[in-house]
Amino acid sequence: MIDKLPLKSRIVAIDIPDFTVTPSGARYASASAVKNIREFNTIIDEESAKRGVPVVGVTALSRRMGSDLSLVAADRLHPSAREYAIWARRIEPMALSVLNAKRSLP
Repeated sequence: MIDKLPLKSRIVAIDIPDFTVTPSGARYASASAVKNIREFNTIIDEESAKRGVPVVGVTALSRRMGSDLSLVAADRLHPSAREYAIWARRIEPMALSVLNAKRSLP
């Protein structure tokens, strides 16, 4: 799929956030759900590394939604605007770096 992109060097991967810690997400918080997040994030890391794609982690940030309801939207499942802003601040430096870099992927 990456071969189809015109600017292959301008890719950033984001790992999977953990919504199981939110009030509504708790009903999905089985051991397998948390294990799946961990496994998917491992795959994201491995496949991104093979392709020279940087990964920005938001999983740890997302887990703070379990203890700070200001980070959770009114539906009690998804991130609030405040949480998205936190993620954006984490992602922005890498995104700008990739946009400004002159590199090519393997």
